[in-house]
Amino acid sequence: MLKEDGIILLRDGHPLTEEDQMALDDLPLDTATAVELDDRNNCGCSLEEATQAVERAEVEVTEAVSKLETAERNLERAKDDLKKAEARCREVEVKVDGHPKRVMAGTYLVSAFKVLVGVAADRELDILEHGTFRPLDDNAEITICGHEVFVSHVRTGGSS
Repeated sequence: MLKEDGIILLRDGHPLTEEDQMALDDLPLDTATAVELDDRNNCGCSLEEATQAVERAEVEVTEAVSKLETAERNLERAKDDLKKAEARCREVEVKVDGHPKRVMAGTYLVSAFKVLVGVAADRELDILEHGTFRPLDDNAEITICGHEVFVSHVRTGGSS
């Protein structure tokens, strides 16, 4: 910017601040002074204002990094909680001979299920379905979803 005959010329069309206009009025302008003022005001702010803007930006970046780190920790905790919840969702409770047992939901061979829930191999296992006990063959498969009720008893019947 240059001052000629009371007219202030600006480079890049940036307006002068009131402080800069007063400074121009008080200074005898030579080329070096004009260039220094032009460089200082090319962004429309003083060096002090620019420094403060940089400092504010640095604080904002630090705060953003801290928030990002917190968010990453929260995400890891949530992933761990999800894994635990998924495991709990697959683990279900059944009742065997009136005692609650926790097992993984899924399909089992009845003989393997009996071992899992502590029923002796020589005992028969019945499932309560719709108010009726239905005997389970040791070689059959059973699908456990949760809340099933089982009763074991001495095997009945046989050949004579």
